[in-house]
Amino acid sequence: MAKTNYQYTKAVSVIQLENEIRASAILTALDSIALNGATDLSVWFKDALSSGDEAILSALVTAHVIVPLVNVPNAVSVVSQPDPPPFAQPTYRTKLNATADLLTVAPGANQDIQFKLTQERYVTGGAIIVKGAQLGDYVTAEVEDIDGLIPAPYRAALCESWPIISTYIEKQWVEVQGEYTVMKINTYPLNAKISAGLYLCVHYYAAAGGSDRTVGVNYSLTKKL
Repeated sequence: MAKTNYQYTKAVSVIQLENEIRASAILTALDSIALNGATDLSVWFKDALSSGDEAILSALVTAHVIVPLVNVPNAVSVVSQPDPPPFAQPTYRTKLNATADLLTVAPGANQDIQFKLTQERYVTGGAIIVKGAQLGDYVTAEVEDIDGLIPAPYRAALCESWPIISTYIEKQWVEVQGEYTVMKINTYPLNAKISAGLYLCVHYYAAAGGSDRTVGVNYSLTKKL
């Protein structure tokens, strides 16, 4: 047996997370939890986790919400800060990306355009590029667990309707601009964290008229430092 470390980017309550892990279905014994800085999380186990236990751990960390302790202070200390601050501390790095290929959608048909996250990313929107869009075309968009990354016991709590984790465009008409249409998607102020292994999906529905649509998607992604 050799201690094994699993690393995440997450702000947690160490004691609270430790209790959640010990109460879970993970079979391998927990060794320790370390939080370096605000979000550099290391979870040590007595031995390597099975694939199922690692999935449970990832789901626990993703779903973890810090429950603050109730504390009544004896005194309040007010410290003034310079306004504006002397410098800005960068917390994210831009990681723009796009679907691997352009897809074709025939008139009257629909196509699910999938983009798999191979690393944890934060998303604030993007753009759908369409050649040949017609009035009556529309899109929906979701975050999906296509590969079944989230263990079955946690799907009801973490997902809107598994495998759909969250729908961020319930329906929007494509804003036709001529032969080439660029449809911006902006989820600001939401900067949503998407775990590695999940998919960003745009579903394109083509109206009956016109010719084949050629569709691609750009994504505005960032990596948390």
